[in-house]
Amino acid sequence: MAEQILERLRFPRKEIEDIVQAVRCHMQFKDAPQMRKSTLRQMLMRPTFPLELALHRLDCLGSHRRLEVYDFLVQKAEELKHLPQIRPPLVSGNDLMALGYAPGPTLGAVLAEIREKQLEDELKTAEEAKEWAKRKLAKT
Repeated sequence: MAEQILERLRFPRKEIEDIVQAVRCHMQFKDAPQMRKSTLRQMLMRPTFPLELALHRLDCLGSHRRLEVYDFLVQKAEELKHLPQIRPPLVSGNDLMALGYAPGPTLGAVLAEIREKQLEDELKTAEEAKEWAKRKLAKT
């Protein structure tokens, strides 16, 4: 609905995309205090997060007037600024296939787990990720 209205009002495409993203994700904010660290970090790193946060604040003020989750997110965003920048994934599917593993759903699941562990700060180097993947894939 937001997209149709914004197109009718002739907003620029980039603004339409950002606003639609904010509207689409605004209900996720209520769950932020219970989110896993990696999920929360991914939310905070979205390019549209500042807009989404502003929408969340206005939504709260317009309904229940409680800003605990908003304050929590502001604090977490500030903490994230002081952490090292998240780099691209530590390993790719090609890296694991070079180690002799076959492509497929299992390899994709292992890559997703590695990325989550990277965001949780459990894996910090490509070598750690490869060793973890070897142990994980040896079990399957």
